Amino acid sequence: MAKRRDPALGAGAFVGPPGSGAWGVRPGDAALRTALDEYLAGVRRSGSWNRLVIRYYGPDALDNLGRARER
Repeated sequence: MAKRRDPALGAGAFVGPPGSGAWGVRPGDAALRTALDEYLAGVRRSGSWNRLVIRYYGPDALDNLGRARER
C-alpha cells in the first residue's frame, strides 16, 4: 500500500515461504482457528483471494508475490 504513495519503493526481505501468512489466535481457541483455516482455504479456492489482494495492495501485488517465489 505504501508503494501507491512512493512508486520507487520496492519489496524488502521476505520472511517464511511464499504465500504464508499469520493470524494470532488465543491458544485455547481451537474452534476459532479451525473456522479461520476453513474460511481462508475456501476463499483461496474460489478466486476471491486474488481480487482481494489486488483491491487492497494494487495491481502489481500479484507480480510482486510471484517475484517472492523466485528468491
